[in-house]
Amino acid sequence: MVQRIKVFLSSTIWQRGGPSFISGRQHYSYDIARRKFETALRSLDVELHDVPRPEIYAAPVSRTFLDETSCHLIFKPTEWIRLLKGVRNIAWVSWEFDELTGRQTSGPQHPFADMRRMLTIPHEIWTPCEFTRRVFRAAGIPNVHCIPAPIVVSRMAEPFRFPEIPPDLDEVPWINLRIGFGRYGDINRSFPSHRRRLSEIILEFYGGNQPLVFVSILNPHEPGKNLTALIGGFLEFHNEHPGSLLLLKLVVDNTTDRLDDVLAGILRLHISGYELIGSNAVWLTTAQLAEPVLAHLYRFSAAYL
Repeated sequence: MVQRIKVFLSSTIWQRGGPSFISGRQHYSYDIARRKFETALRSLDVELHDVPRPEIYAAPVSRTFLDETSCHLIFKPTEWIRLLKGVRNIAWVSWEFDELTGRQTSGPQHPFADMRRMLTIPHEIWTPCEFTRRVFRAAGIPNVHCIPAPIVVSRMAEPFRFPEIPPDLDEVPWINLRIGFGRYGDINRSFPSHRRRLSEIILEFYGGNQPLVFVSILNPHEPGKNLTALIGGFLEFHNEHPGSLLLLKLVVDNTTDRLDDVLAGILRLHISGYELIGSNAVWLTTAQLAEPVLAHLYRFSAAYL
């Protein structure tokens, strides 16, 4: 009888006397990644075991349960990496910056706070993207591989094209970014932008022809979201491909005020000094979009920017 491969999974970190993985809080994405790997491993008929505290299994009696094919997958930030002695340890680590933490000062430092040291302890490091792998390799981490969390790819619904726009999607109000910002700022106060539906935008500005639709959904106040670069890059593309259209759904708290008033306050802060003139290709909304409407919006678009 062939013995099943044993894989030990650890993702629990302990802070202030208890586990700290809570949905929506710091580090919870590690638990999400762990669940995705667990689903994939179960489909391979692997024997899985949860080890919340792998560092405590050091006694010989504990290691009798292990064999040379066993491995330990760790889903934790680097300071919480703990090894399971006697097996191959692999840490899946997410990191989005171009430098590691730790060893910036010459004074005493807790060894767990030295990120480079912690990354050299496991046999392997897996990262979700190529950027992180390169950062780790540049810092001298030897055995790093780009292994994203596995996902289930569901069957894609067929896209739809104009004029077959679902009524719930066509009810969403959009305003044109060209009027009301940059050198048109004064015009906005006298002639506010008119809300238009998608079907009206396509008929008026694309001659009733299906545009190449790009979609993005973002909170404009997040520092990581660069509206100037996003819109500027699209407009460069639009110069060469005039049949393209960018739909921006902005996630904001205020959805009750006049749409262009809300957007004027946001965009003056986040595209400061940027004059969007001569283009009718960027449209924005702050409306709350239910899941079915979002699904329709994705099906109507060619790509997510």
